[in-house]
Amino acid sequence: MTTPLSHHLLRLIDEMGLTPGDRLPPERDLAHRFRVSRGSIREAVKHLAAQGLVESRRGAGTFVVSAPQAFAHAMEAALAGARAHLDRLFELRLIIEPGIAAVAARKASDAHLQAIQKAVATQAGETDPRRWGEQDLAVHRAIAQATENPLVPELLAATGAITETRDEALQSAARHEASVTGHRRILEALLAHDSAAAAKAMEDHILWAHALTQLPSKEDSA
Repeated sequence: MTTPLSHHLLRLIDEMGLTPGDRLPPERDLAHRFRVSRGSIREAVKHLAAQGLVESRRGAGTFVVSAPQAFAHAMEAALAGARAHLDRLFELRLIIEPGIAAVAARKASDAHLQAIQKAVATQAGETDPRRWGEQDLAVHRAIAQATENPLVPELLAATGAITETRDEALQSAARHEASVTGHRRILEALLAHDSAAAAKAMEDHILWAHALTQLPSKEDSA
């Protein structure tokens, strides 16, 4: 059985074209790439090692060890599991976030709205692809804080849904720009204190992001 993080490692191995005998990137690089602790990377590697897909060698690193056929089978099963997991996360976001946007539209103070405007502007001006996901998350956090309910930001952080789905959608410059456009539409509704429009804009934004994860290519229009 694989975990969501081990799914990502399998996908990385596939994307890099690694074959038996090839070494994975260093643990610290993987932790930085997936924005997790090195301990989490070690646990994910243990899951793959238990399936005979990789092997950790002291002082040398982690290597792909499975036969091509076995690895292909594991990839197919793992990615199917990852697909289902991602679909559930997007469903969770659709349940939670339109309601958050509606409440934010009703209760947001001028200070909250300024914070959201700043977050959207920062995202729009970000040119480093490695920070796109972080800036995207900052917008959603600012909207959650605008509800003036301290439990709402905690709920988003606890589910981890935005964190796990954002990198699946933000994989090209064109997609990044489309994300900014979606956030601007949400912001417009918030500024108008229109709860229905804010909820609809958030729903459309999440559905768009989910649809992007169905596309096979990361370079659709970068």
